[in-house]
Amino acid sequence: MQLDRTEIVVRARSTLELFDLSLQVLKRHGWAIALTSAVFGVPLLVLDGLVTAWILNEDTLLMAEQLDSPLAWMRWRHFWHVTTLFLLQFPMISLPTTVYLGNRIFYQDIPLRTLLRRLWPIAGSWLLILGIVRLGLVGPVLEFFVDRQQPFDVAIEFWFFIFAAGVALFTRALRPFAPEILGLELCPLRSRAAGYRTRVSAPAAEPARSSVWSPAAECRASRSFPRRGTG
Repeated sequence: MQLDRTEIVVRARSTLELFDLSLQVLKRHGWAIALTSAVFGVPLLVLDGLVTAWILNEDTLLMAEQLDSPLAWMRWRHFWHVTTLFLLQFPMISLPTTVYLGNRIFYQDIPLRTLLRRLWPIAGSWLLILGIVRLGLVGPVLEFFVDRQQPFDVAIEFWFFIFAAGVALFTRALRPFAPEILGLELCPLRSRAAGYRTRVSAPAAEPARSSVWSPAAECRASRSFPRRGTG
């Protein structure tokens, strides 16, 4: 990996320049982005379809007949559930793409088989952070607890699919780089040395020397830093 030779020049960009750069990356790596997104995206889409299929069955239709437009309500309810699950699962879906682009920016090709081998050792980390803490895999589980005899289950559909999902999206906006830290920098969730914290567990105010595209070698050399006040 040549750290001084990058496909994208690292410099400050305006919002319009970032948008233009995104379009250029999509044009150049569109097929690779689609393929790497499908690694987790297709299995999760199948999972979401299975756990939300109950919304479109005959029992739900009979229950919804008391409403003015039962078919329209069923479709909107199903669309709402699937969309919310997708939004929660997007960081997990984008993880393989993040790893691919993070290597490709240094002109280092990474085949699909190598990409999967790269994700396997850190499976515990991204399952915990992106699947549990960021609620990516919690949503499909809660689908089994929705009261299917009610047109709207306040306990699950409001508090989770509206309130908790909003909190998760707000948290993601404050700390958006979890896939990059887990997939590119390969930082452990906990430091092995006393008095040190990793970039995953450190608060946002702590300094971090690496960029989004920093290689794993740089993180291994500086993955932990002392707590403030310890000298």
